[in-house]
Amino acid sequence: LLSKVGPLITKMETNLRKPIPPDTRLPMTIRYLASGDGLHSISLNYRIGRSTATLIIRETCEAIWDCLSPEILFTPSENGWRKIALEFEKRWNFPNCIGAIDGKHVAIICPKKAGSTYYNYKQFHSIVILALVSATYKFLIVDIGAQGRHSDGGIFKNSAMGQRFYNNDMYLPAPSAISARHQVPYVIVADKALQLNSFTMRPYPSKNLTFSQRIFNYRLSSVRHNLLMNTSYYCGDNYDDKVSANGQIMEGEWRSTYRNTDNYSNISHCSNNYSKHAGEIRNTFMDYFMNEGKVPWQEQSIQRNLL
Repeated sequence: LLSKVGPLITKMETNLRKPIPPDTRLPMTIRYLASGDGLHSISLNYRIGRSTATLIIRETCEAIWDCLSPEILFTPSENGWRKIALEFEKRWNFPNCIGAIDGKHVAIICPKKAGSTYYNYKQFHSIVILALVSATYKFLIVDIGAQGRHSDGGIFKNSAMGQRFYNNDMYLPAPSAISARHQVPYVIVADKALQLNSFTMRPYPSKNLTFSQRIFNYRLSSVRHNLLMNTSYYCGDNYDDKVSANGQIMEGEWRSTYRNTDNYSNISHCSNNYSKHAGEIRNTFMDYFMNEGKVPWQEQSIQRNLL
């Protein structure tokens, strides 16, 4: 990492002052990002002024982004989406799924003269992180910094990510068959906070559900429940929950270390209105999950939840 970032954060030496070298700037930034230490603590440990530490961390973060984003972040392509969909089908038994999306409020100190711009329905000031992730917990596309007062549905629709989906500019593969009877488009899965449409599947409304609709909601929830958490932990192999072959949830190590916090909260809901075509796509998935795509434990899981 230092060999890649170093040239971008190297400063010229002058007669007045010797610059802080890259092999100090980078560890300082990584410590700030990984440890949770505040700028005051960082500046004391490295014996530099707080304003200097702030500038170094900001510049180094920009350099890290410039160097690593082309290598690490997902570049939309038909083949790329197909690979992601295969991961979801293999791991979560949900075909033609290209990502799980969710948003979180991150509490902030209200900026000066911002008024209620960042004030959300949970009654604190925040910005929103909206992320699309893969079946293996990797961020694919993110939108960061939307004002907390906006709903997540509006944030998604107006974000660069959402605009590309709505404008059919994400290079999604053409709809494909998931069985001999079913052909569906490639979709992202979301909770009820996002609106149902041809590329976004969300649960059926929670009142007066049929058994088949409950099965669909269970299958969709199984895709989502491990992917986006309320707290900012790194997920090791045994950290997250897993679903066994008989449908039992095997609790991960995160449950013993989870701490209640108000820093992250679920974001608000958007309209339930959707097109007839989107409803037909969801019904097609539901029919598939009740027949060709049925898994042995799904009915037992639903019946257990009804008790």
